Amino acid sequence: MTTSQFLTAPPRPIVLAQVARAESRGLAPSILFTPWATVQPVPVQELLCRWVPGTTNVVRLTIIVEQGGEQTIELNSARLSRIFGREVMHDLYLKGRAQVSADPQQIALLRRDETVLT
Repeated sequence: MTTSQFLTAPPRPIVLAQVARAESRGLAPSILFTPWATVQPVPVQELLCRWVPGTTNVVRLTIIVEQGGEQTIELNSARLSRIFGREVMHDLYLKGRAQVSADPQQIALLRRDETVLT
């Protein structure tokens, strides 16, 4: 089935059953059929990462807030690698600093159970 056939094909019975079930529970069936083009972009924040002097595994992150302020968080390099991937760690090892774009989910993971300095 090509993309154009898929977009113009009538709904299958299983889809109609899912819509009926959603309506019976008071849910809006339009949520099931929201096209990807209408999904709003996720806000992104910039982070500056650098090593904490005198340590080999602690990274200091500076979150640049929209109002012009900033917040600093310290966390273990292994945790940073799990959240943002190996590319960030490569930049840290080679350059000593890295700049990262983070979505709200990643920011929430950073702020959970970590030391907030400012």
